[in-house]
Amino acid sequence: MRTYQIASKADGERLAEALVRATKLDAPVVEKMLAFGAVQLRFRGKGPWERVRDGRLKLHPQDQVRTAYDPKVLAFKAFDNAQSVYENKNYGVWIKPAGVMSQGTDAGDHVSLLYAIEKTGKKPFPVHRLDRETEGLTVVAYTPKAAAALSQLFQEYRIQKTYWAIVTGELANLNEQGLIDHDLDGKSAQTRYRILKRLPENRLLMEAAPLTGRLHQIRRHFDLLECPVLGDPKYGRGNKNRDGMKLAAVGLVFMDPIEKVQRKWSYEPEWAALN
Repeated sequence: MRTYQIASKADGERLAEALVRATKLDAPVVEKMLAFGAVQLRFRGKGPWERVRDGRLKLHPQDQVRTAYDPKVLAFKAFDNAQSVYENKNYGVWIKPAGVMSQGTDAGDHVSLLYAIEKTGKKPFPVHRLDRETEGLTVVAYTPKAAAALSQLFQEYRIQKTYWAIVTGELANLNEQGLIDHDLDGKSAQTRYRILKRLPENRLLMEAAPLTGRLHQIRRHFDLLECPVLGDPKYGRGNKNRDGMKLAAVGLVFMDPIEKVQRKWSYEPEWAALN
């Protein structure tokens, strides 16, 4: 991946022209980078970096532009078939498929849930992220006010999250239900779990509820018990799976911070019905 920091040579230079000049890439490649979210801009050099897709945009000399060129990323097909289970004017609850990112990287955002939501005409703000390999329910805000309020709920652990997973390995290490209380990255981390169903081939269908929000918490906690999630590409041994990782966000419950009513949603992954 090649990265570039670009400054306009003249007031009013069009963004696409500046990108072609600075990167030496062909115009069709630059157009694709713009369309796929690989270009970000800080207006007048202030505020946050924002993805920009319109190559006709005229630059101000103080505008700052950055881009990342990765042909492998650009070769991925865009994800534009997102499905919501609930929406109001403030936020929506969407289904993120496995293999789709919650949001993009510097090299593009076209294989992300936020890109697909933006394609529906909304301006999405991420407040809840699922690992790329994890599928299921995720919350996306539509206004800065809603994003701040929902983010606070997540930060204060006032959102009840439930996951289903298929695990394998040393299953004798698991009781029918229990609490995994093991620090991660030097911070307290707790995950409640219970066995939902015993499956063939030394596997279990599990329900897990993280009480804290550490990186890859459920995956790492089950791996520490030597019962890793089936198909996890990062953690565990003897748990590889051609059909991908079997972990899904299946339940969300929280008090709507704006309308002050309790909300509840559920989701069942296809692989759970097959086992």
